[in-house]
Amino acid sequence: MGTKPPESEGINNGHINQQQVPNQDDRTVKLEAYVTVHERDFLTTITSILSKIDIDGRKIITNNEVAELIRVSLTYTSQVYMGSIFSDPAIVKRLPNKDSIKEFMAFRKKYMNMPIDTQLTELKRMGIVKAKQKA
Repeated sequence: MGTKPPESEGINNGHINQQQVPNQDDRTVKLEAYVTVHERDFLTTITSILSKIDIDGRKIITNNEVAELIRVSLTYTSQVYMGSIFSDPAIVKRLPNKDSIKEFMAFRKKYMNMPIDTQLTELKRMGIVKAKQKA
């Protein structure tokens, strides 16, 4: 048996693909959230149950830690947003200003491999960005 970490499914440009799960040593950034006692109890209980479920030889959650559930949940939710919301260029119409549009485009370029020129073409077609007038 090798030491290769397990793979997980992810969404890239609306398509499911395989990607490596980082090992525990690669997780160095701490995120914190405050929850109610009821929410903590719920998260602890569901984590315990999910960590025991094995589907086709793979655990849903690799260990019985709420941090693992949160990491998996945030990643999954973000990937769903990328695949269903961020892949639609018309969502730009709902952004409040040009800085938000630039941030959106930079995100799509960096995390969704969408070239800026392709995005600008989409925005021109929708009339959000005006084509430069030739002198």
